[in-house]
Parts: sequence; C-alpha cells; structure tokens
Amino acid sequence: MSNKLSMPALDKTEKKLNILNATLARYEKRAEAAGIPVATLMNAILDDHVKNDPFTPEIKHRVDELYEISLQKRIAKKARAK
Repeated sequence: MSNKLSMPALDKTEKKLNILNATLARYEKRAEAAGIPVATLMNAILDDHVKNDPFTPEIKHRVDELYEISLQKRIAKKARAK
C-alpha cells in the first residue's frame, strides 16, 4: 500500500450538489450504459452546457482564485499528514 496522500487535481474543485433521487438514478443508468463513473458523465454534461460561454478576464480571475484555494488546501493536507 502506498503512503501517498490522495490529492485532487489542482484544476478541479469539489462541489457538493443536492439532486433528486430520480435524477441520480437516471444518471447512474446512463453512466452504467456508457461504462463510466457517474461523476465523469455529470462533468461531461456540465462542461458541454457552458462550452460556448465566453472565457472572460473575470472568469480567468476566478479560475486562478479556485486554483490557489485548491493549492492551499493541498499544502494544509500535507502539513497535517506529517
């Protein structure tokens, strides 16, 4: 077994969503048919929904903020593990 900590990618942010059980069941069925995890399917659908939105300087700024938040969480997690 590895001693490495599980670290999410710095370009991703965990976000908790509350969805209807019926909606989740439908996504699970789609994901199973596609042979992929539900999260992968949901991310692809979310990405597709905003693919034509302009990538403005404000969005770039927010992306940079989210990256920094992820980096700080990672640094803190490593410090706690020592």
